[in-house]
Amino acid sequence: MPSSISFDAASGFITVAHHGTDDEASLRNILFQVIGLIKEQGCYRVLSDYRDALVHMPPAAIYEYPKEATEAANAAGIDPQKIRHAVLMSAQTPNLADFEFYETVSFNRGRKVKGFIDRDQAIGWLTEK
Repeated sequence: MPSSISFDAASGFITVAHHGTDDEASLRNILFQVIGLIKEQGCYRVLSDYRDALVHMPPAAIYEYPKEATEAANAAGIDPQKIRHAVLMSAQTPNLADFEFYETVSFNRGRKVKGFIDRDQAIGWLTEK
């Protein structure tokens, strides 16, 4: 099943529910859809739910992805510093270390990205002022 992307005005964030297997190409496609929705809705809070997904990306691609996300936001006229991105995963996620690496690289590049196992904690972080 493909990933679904939605904006819920009541919750105040964009949700990306990942299903199946994601790779560089699918994640890049999702990135551009999310950037479009951020621009359309003026919502800078994103929850990516990977609890039902597996990501296959080599470390070099994971390292470059935060840069690509920043460049895509800039190209759309969006300040990437405003974007707050919670990544929700399962404690049994087989490539949990990859998400931790992504979080670290994102932080080092000035992006607000944080990984969570608990959905309520992810939403709390996303919606805090």
